[in-house]
Amino acid sequence: MKQDTYHSPASIHAALRNSRQEYGWTKKETRGLGASPSSWSRDAHETPSKGSGGGSGGEKRFSSGLFRNDKRAINDDASFRVERIDSASCLALGDVVGYEFVSEDGRWTWSIGTVIASGDGSDDTIGHVDRNSTVSEDPILVSLACWKIAPDTQGDPPTWAGKHEDHEQIDVRRRMEEIEEEKAELSRRPCMEKVMEAERIAETARETLRLAVRGERNVLRQMTRPPNELRLAVNAAFSLLRIELLVEKPEDEWDHMRRVLCSDSFDENLSEADASRLDEAQSEFIKQRFLNNPLFTYLHMNATSHIAALMQKWVTCEVQLYECRKELQFTEMRLAELSQEAMQNERELRLHLNSKELTRTASNPYDEENVRYALQSFQDLGQVSFSRGDEATIVVRSSVFCKFVASTSSPISTLDSMTIHRDRLACIRSAASGKQRRLPFGSSFSEADYPERRYNQSRDAVYQTKLLYEQSIERERILVRELEQLYEKHVRYTMAQHEILFRSTDFAASSYRYSKRDATRLTVAEDRVRELEEALRQEGGKLRTLQMNHEKEIWRMQEEAKRRSLEAAQYISDEVSTIRLQQVSLQGDEEIGRLQLAANEARRWSALLLLEMRKSKDLVIADMRQEYIREMNLLRDDLSNRERRQVKTIKILEDLLAYNGEGREYQQQEMQRRAIKRALKTLCGSMSTELSSDSSPRHFSRNPTSSQGATSYRLPVRSNTPARGISNLEATVESRELEEDNVVILKDRLVEAVRDRDLIHEMLMQEQRKNHSLEEENAVLRSELDREMQERVEVEKTAQKLQDEIAAISGSVRSTPNGYIKSGSDNEELGLREEIAKLQGVIATYDGQLDELLEAEGIENKEAPFHSLREYIAEIKASCVAMQEERDAQAADAKMLESCLKTAANALEDALIHDERWRPHITDSHHTTWHWKKFDGSGWDRVIAETPEALEKALVHGIAAACHVPEEYVLNLTYHDEATCLYASFDLRHDPAISDEDIMCRLEECNYYELERLYTHRFSPEEGIDSLRRKMREKEEELQELRATIAHMRGDSKPPGSGRSKRHLLGV
Repeated sequence: MKQDTYHSPASIHAALRNSRQEYGWTKKETRGLGASPSSWSRDAHETPSKGSGGGSGGEKRFSSGLFRNDKRAINDDASFRVERIDSASCLALGDVVGYEFVSEDGRWTWSIGTVIASGDGSDDTIGHVDRNSTVSEDPILVSLACWKIAPDTQGDPPTWAGKHEDHEQIDVRRRMEEIEEEKAELSRRPCMEKVMEAERIAETARETLRLAVRGERNVLRQMTRPPNELRLAVNAAFSLLRIELLVEKPEDEWDHMRRVLCSDSFDENLSEADASRLDEAQSEFIKQRFLNNPLFTYLHMNATSHIAALMQKWVTCEVQLYECRKELQFTEMRLAELSQEAMQNERELRLHLNSKELTRTASNPYDEENVRYALQSFQDLGQVSFSRGDEATIVVRSSVFCKFVASTSSPISTLDSMTIHRDRLACIRSAASGKQRRLPFGSSFSEADYPERRYNQSRDAVYQTKLLYEQSIERERILVRELEQLYEKHVRYTMAQHEILFRSTDFAASSYRYSKRDATRLTVAEDRVRELEEALRQEGGKLRTLQMNHEKEIWRMQEEAKRRSLEAAQYISDEVSTIRLQQVSLQGDEEIGRLQLAANEARRWSALLLLEMRKSKDLVIADMRQEYIREMNLLRDDLSNRERRQVKTIKILEDLLAYNGEGREYQQQEMQRRAIKRALKTLCGSMSTELSSDSSPRHFSRNPTSSQGATSYRLPVRSNTPARGISNLEATVESRELEEDNVVILKDRLVEAVRDRDLIHEMLMQEQRKNHSLEEENAVLRSELDREMQERVEVEKTAQKLQDEIAAISGSVRSTPNGYIKSGSDNEELGLREEIAKLQGVIATYDGQLDELLEAEGIENKEAPFHSLREYIAEIKASCVAMQEERDAQAADAKMLESCLKTAANALEDALIHDERWRPHITDSHHTTWHWKKFDGSGWDRVIAETPEALEKALVHGIAAACHVPEEYVLNLTYHDEATCLYASFDLRHDPAISDEDIMCRLEECNYYELERLYTHRFSPEEGIDSLRRKMREKEEELQELRATIAHMRGDSKPPGSGRSKRHLLGV
């Protein structure tokens, strides 16, 4: 049996999904079933088990939920009822049952079928042996005839759907035609060709610009005032490459641009195509700032600078390439949207074409939509009709969960159709959803059939499990794909951030290297002078040795000639031999003289070079002195500003103490003011005294001519620091030590200034706290004063009221006859007078207190004391506001001073760390590591062939300078040419505390100036030892020629006819 016959029945029968939300499950139906919906819910992707139950608990829940017991039934219609299938039930031919299966989309569904035969088709009944059955076997498979949803489920006339479907089909077809026309207009191929052409043009422009910039580096380095067009083009190129220039002044912008243009990182950025890839924001920025500029054109740029024109062309090509890529992306997205919309319209069209039948057929791939349409149709009608079908399927016995039994005497097998109400349909669907694992149906089977039955069950379970696992794996694949996309986006973002950081770091490193290059020229010049002197001494020794060897050779030849002439039996005089010997002697003397002249010329040239280098060294030292003097002047200005701020702070504190002194508090504040003044004088006394005494020569001369005439310079020192002088006539070593001492003194001064600044800041904070407390006290006094004023106003109102009452009583008394006044009125008048007297006394008391308060505060008491008090309060508020502004200004000055000091300290520390005047690190350890270094270039073979000694010395010197070790620690140096680069490998002896990563980092960051100079001048004539070596080779060749000539002459001097050769030389 094929497995598809069970797992693909969705194509041949009407299936109803197990979804409560789709068919309107209600609480009323839940109460009618007697169990919660949660106990009936099942996950559509849960692995089912065929032929086995979930225990007694699941069986009891199902029995008590839908059918209560085995024999109880639910009357769905007047013609039939539904019974549950359990282990005690049996199936017979013609029975109408409900069964469940897994649909094509992996969900549990159920349907209705009629039992037509067993799996082998040999029995009439299927199930357990019962009294009313004669079947003794219990097969696993059941053959069913499928029921279909009746066409009249909608309950509307047949023409209802057709009328509406015709208009919908026409709209769908019209939209599909429009989509095809739009897809025909949109073509991806022209856009792709445009992108490829734009990429080719941009690549050509970028490579041309890279070669031009590399060839014009020297011109760019020497250019100090570039044209505005070149600045505009460089800004456009930097914006395209996302290079940001961090400059403080506009006049320093071109220096930074020039350094970046001449750096290797800019060349690497130009060599990478992805470095200039644009986005939408960057493209808009370049268009608005550069492309919309009427001066940013190729013709205008080319008239001023060729490099500017190349940059303009490259930027324009990159923007056009971005526009082409954007157009291609839009076309692809639009085509994808149209394709998706076309597929959706096609599916809708097929759905409309198949909706008339309202049945599911195996030949229709979109039958699931038909079923959904039919289910939606009877959702609001309350009932659905089923009819018998002609197609059959085979299902597993355990998937059958209920049986439809006729309630009348006529059997249900004779029915051709039946109608199920929606509430009963929901009950059946819920029963199918809540059906758990059931116990295997009992049957009397033989032991021989057990293995085959077990095998079939296992096979069905494995296939169904495999189906669900494949669905789970597909979901996992989708999740993994989404995670991979997120990871790729994160990687691209990280790479972009890393590239930006690398560019900024590379720019900082390149600028630092260029600033460091000027400081190392003096050391390189001194080393070069020493090398030349040593080379001259060696060459002089070699020349002397060669001359002695030549003289010894001549003397030996003379002695040999004398000996042979004495031994000869006959003395044969040959004038030709004598002349030739004299010529050889004269040529030897001439060669010796020529060598001596060359040695004298080399000595003079080395002396001139030494003098030149010493002059350049003096110039460098003078420049360093001028820079040092400039820094000292700036430091003196900062210190003088600080002194003025401190004096200003003292004045402010004195004013505060003068305004807020009172009694003992005033005395204590006066003592504190004096203590603060003494402390501030102690902090800045020596400095201010020295600055005031040396105010006239405070700024050193910036003119180099005047500085050469001065005998010495002196640092501004404190009382406990001895002064040091700098003389132009001292040796180089002493001047270097003096400069190092000056740097150390400057660093100490900066540290002390930072400490003083911290102390002043702390004192300012204390004063601020005191001011805050005084402000709080003033606020309390103002509140008390306001309260007193309110009380006084109330008292005045009361007094005025009493005065009015007295006046009224006095008027009434005057109007009364003299004899009519009673004694009671006299008593009342007396009491009122006493009360008025008391109130006047209280008022006088308050007036006296107010006068005393004004007198204690030193306020002039005018006619209106309250007016004076208000003026005093206004003055206090104004002074507080001014004090607050002054305090804010002091805080701002303190912060600015702190930032300046920190910047100076950091710059000084960085300068001391990267000082080129380092001493080689000598170690007793013999720890040695192997390293290599690659030098780019295509002409190293000529350097190796022409100047090997200079190349080796340059390599050793550069490696030792990079690693801060003596040159003797560079061992086993080997190098070879690879046509495009020079590879050098060596063993380095160093301290084990220095890791290999640090060594490699030093080797990569170091600038090999001597090696670069040697490579740049590789086509120039040799210098130094290599030149002398070349001359020595020439002399050796000439000497070999002379020896060959002498030998030839000796061969020609043989007498004719003699049996053996004889040499005849003239003795000297």
